[in-house]
Amino acid sequence: MTAITKPMTEPMAALKGLQAELANGIALMECELNPCIDLIQDYPAGQQSMSYSRIEQGIVRSIAVLVPVEPIDGVPCFRMTFAVGEVSQGQGLAVEIVEVAIAELRHGLGRNGIVTFFIEAIIGADNAFAQKVANRVLSQNHDDVAYEDSNANFGVRVYHYRRLVTC
Repeated sequence: MTAITKPMTEPMAALKGLQAELANGIALMECELNPCIDLIQDYPAGQQSMSYSRIEQGIVRSIAVLVPVEPIDGVPCFRMTFAVGEVSQGQGLAVEIVEVAIAELRHGLGRNGIVTFFIEAIIGADNAFAQKVANRVLSQNHDDVAYEDSNANFGVRVYHYRRLVTC
């Protein structure tokens, strides 16, 4: 079992954080391929982040956050986390936001000459909902790894999903 030590974005915290920022007038960009989805590009703690979200009537329904991580054999790689608001669960929004985020990233990177990139997701072994989404959209195969949580004295068991995307 390998270990992952880089910090991961907590997806529900990202969703709730975006909900709070809507009240402060955060700048949203309409996605090119799917104008029903908004994009927020920012640099929290100095690290680039792209958040794709479905917002309806001022409520964040779903979010997918992508951050660049170390390339794999020279191929760009983005780590993805995703969440769906509690009142919006069970409506297919997780699959939708993950698929839209990948399509929008493919479109943008392809326009800039990138031929392929990886999307990876690190999902808790106890999160059956997210595993189901990752199995459907990213890969039916995953690695069983330990995530070394700097706030805990032990590794948390997670599954590492990875998909190569062609632009």
